[in-house]
Amino acid sequence: MTLKKIIPEGGCCPRGYGVAWRSNYGMGVTVYPIPLNLIVRGFLHWYFKTLVHCFPSKYEGELLAAKMRGYQKFREDYNERLIVLSGMEKRKKEIMK
Repeated sequence: MTLKKIIPEGGCCPRGYGVAWRSNYGMGVTVYPIPLNLIVRGFLHWYFKTLVHCFPSKYEGELLAAKMRGYQKFREDYNERLIVLSGMEKRKKEIMK
């Protein structure tokens, strides 16, 4: 007897079973008995949100660094636009002298 069941998309969930997670590939859902599905879902949530984000692989680290560089560039451009729109560019030039 297995506790884990994979239900294809469009299938019915057996009585007494609850969804633990949905497949990322659109193949269906994985179900466990009702109290166990919450434990499995909680563990997977903890695993992916804590361990994977705290200790990223080399590829994930590079991706995160690229996202941060893009965010910093956006913030710099946004701040420059605010200065120009508020008419503070003259004041900024005076301060920089």
